[in-house]
Amino acid sequence: MKLFKNTVFRDMRSLKDITKPEYRYALLFLFWALDFPMFFIIEVFIDNATVIRCALDDQIPFIGEFILVYIYWLPFYMGTIIYMMLYDPPVFIRGMCTFIFIFTITKLIFIFFPSTIDMRPDPVPGSPVIAGLVRFIYAHDSGENCFPSEHVLAAVIVLFMAFDSKRTSKPWVRIYFTVSTLLITLSVMFVKQHSILDVIAAVPLLAAGWLLFFLKRPGKLRPGDNYVLPRGAEDMVITKAEDTNG
Repeated sequence: MKLFKNTVFRDMRSLKDITKPEYRYALLFLFWALDFPMFFIIEVFIDNATVIRCALDDQIPFIGEFILVYIYWLPFYMGTIIYMMLYDPPVFIRGMCTFIFIFTITKLIFIFFPSTIDMRPDPVPGSPVIAGLVRFIYAHDSGENCFPSEHVLAAVIVLFMAFDSKRTSKPWVRIYFTVSTLLITLSVMFVKQHSILDVIAAVPLLAAGWLLFFLKRPGKLRPGDNYVLPRGAEDMVITKAEDTNG
């Protein structure tokens, strides 16, 4: 399968092999086939949303250019997940366990505490291109199910993954992930898609996810720590020496 050349899946002969122990972990990716539709189903059927807003939100300016960062969020976090699935299964497993844990909680919050925002500028200021992009996002992202912010949650979880993986341990790579996560967090507020309260509400969930799935404890295995690479993929292991010299 040329698509998986030089990845963990290099020796797969067909997708039927996905049920083998060394590849089965990738089935965690199917979570997104449930999560994405669930977000929109909740949005359609849940009413009586509470408006999330505080005085500090009125002090945060609208900066339309941040819509580019807001849109960049999807390839940033999904691209990282796919990369780890192909090249670093243990980190992928920990990341997906964190996503499943946190995003299941957020969906329950959206059901029992529906939320929305009411701070979008009208009309949208800025250049025709930027204002057009903002209006497009406003038209296709209602602003409901905003508390806590899944934009922020997803960005920080992949930051956890980047700092956990030896494959993304070079200083400039970690700087890239850190800056991207910070900009994405700012973007949700600067384009008025989230209140600062939505960002703050993400913090305890992220802390719980890190403690449960990423924190190293003496004598205890984390999810993915007992994963064994397929035969012939030993060259994918990055040693401490390679990590230092890389």
